[in-house]
Amino acid sequence: MAAFPLSWSHYVRLLSVEKPQARAFYESEAIRGGWSVRQLDRQISTQFFERTAHSKWYRIDLLLFHRRLKCLVVIDLKIGKFTHADAGQMNLYLNYARENLMEAGENEPVGLILCSAKNDAVAHYAMGGIQAKVFASHYLTNLPDEESLRREILSTQRAIQTRQDAARRGNFFAPRSYY
Repeated sequence: MAAFPLSWSHYVRLLSVEKPQARAFYESEAIRGGWSVRQLDRQISTQFFERTAHSKWYRIDLLLFHRRLKCLVVIDLKIGKFTHADAGQMNLYLNYARENLMEAGENEPVGLILCSAKNDAVAHYAMGGIQAKVFASHYLTNLPDEESLRREILSTQRAIQTRQDAARRGNFFAPRSYY
């Protein structure tokens, strides 16, 4: 292979790329794909390196350990509406966690997808065949009013108190509240 497999014009264009990793990426892709200077310029202008880098790497948004469940909880935060692709991505995360992050004595990991909106039918069918425990829910983009929050807090406090009173009396079949 020649010391400089691209033309002088290619290298002049490559010098404008600030990040060394991106520059090396564009150089190797131009050689491999036989890009003209015009094609190279278009790829740099449309940030091909950044788009490719963000598409091929998957990152878990939050990874927690639930002490009572004795399992990892993989949380994926989505800005938009829940899609079937989100369920597949979570399945990928759970498989990775199961094979590479779980330790002996832990239960199977659980996945939680939090998105700004979800269609129950899409969530139902998208996650129907997945054997892992995956849950999709939507989050609020702004807080409820003060009175609603106060009612919710009081309701939760009453439920906790009822549960504690039942446990003190030895009633192990008291209704559980999950909050």
